[in-house]
Amino acid sequence: LTGARLYATGQGLMPPAGTASETAALFAGFDHARARDRESAEAYALDLGLDDAFLGLREHTEPSRGDDDGVYVCLQSDLTDDARFARIVASARELVQAEAARGRAVHYLEAIPGIDRPAWEQLSDLIPAENFLPFARVWEEGLPLGPEQLWLTTRFHFHLLASAAGARGIAYAFNQGYYDIKHSSLIALGSGWGLDTPGSPVDAVPPAPATLRTVLDELTGQKRAEALALYPPSGQPSGST
Repeated sequence: LTGARLYATGQGLMPPAGTASETAALFAGFDHARARDRESAEAYALDLGLDDAFLGLREHTEPSRGDDDGVYVCLQSDLTDDARFARIVASARELVQAEAARGRAVHYLEAIPGIDRPAWEQLSDLIPAENFLPFARVWEEGLPLGPEQLWLTTRFHFHLLASAAGARGIAYAFNQGYYDIKHSSLIALGSGWGLDTPGSPVDAVPPAPATLRTVLDELTGQKRAEALALYPPSGQPSGST
């Protein structure tokens, strides 16, 4: 309406909302539009790019106050049925017990209050109360990241950030055609994580030799180049680098 340039970046758009012709036309009026996963790019006729979180990865994934070799768990309870949720918690319990027996400290992170609480309550007999990190603490202090950690999570951005810090883990997917696509996009970039889906359970962290940290310079450089092309330094026209 105003004539301003219109951008969309880092879009995750699956499952598609509409017919093939409707989705392909949705971004026709945009000056720049990219998706963060191959399926979204194909469904909406977009170029494939990266999630916008890659802009801040270098700042937020340096080793922090987290246990260097600790186990970190975050399992949401929404967007799935009771049977799938129970299966995920049971799988995490087995891994937590095994890692705790090896002497590793186990922590539970709350990304969304309420939604992430049920899994914590079911695993609290294995995880000391002082190792529960509420959302407010994560918000104020940041994620406790380290390259030798093990992560068990349903959260897409925890997968992204932890792997970018060098941690290995397992991502548990809900809703075929939605969360599996989100997590698969990071595995395709080289996260090295296992992907547990209803039809393909994962009982052990895969022995991947690399994580997103291995290719972090390349990925953050690619995302920064996109940002600078859209929002150039003062004095340069938009679209230049």
